[in-house]
Amino acid sequence: FVNKIAKPMASKKLTKKLLKLAKKASKDKKANMVFGLKAVQRGLRKDERGIVILAGDVNPIDIMCHIPGVCEQKGLPYVYVPSRQDLGQSIGTLRSI
Repeated sequence: FVNKIAKPMASKKLTKKLLKLAKKASKDKKANMVFGLKAVQRGLRKDERGIVILAGDVNPIDIMCHIPGVCEQKGLPYVYVPSRQDLGQSIGTLRSI
């Protein structure tokens, strides 16, 4: 189940590349990557640069529906991947993102 607001949705090929990128970046979590809603919001407020990868099947959508608007305002690229389970596994967490 993917939310209606999950646009732009990554294709299968792009999703595979993004998950691979997230896995590579998660090896050194402190330097390269932040994950979790609060950490991403903090990074957006501090004008940190990068790409924002969002899960398309987050429920309820009210939790993160404001993030794409903030990304567009700051000029940051963002993309949705279909599964939060796959996103969580790619960065090595025990639970889904």
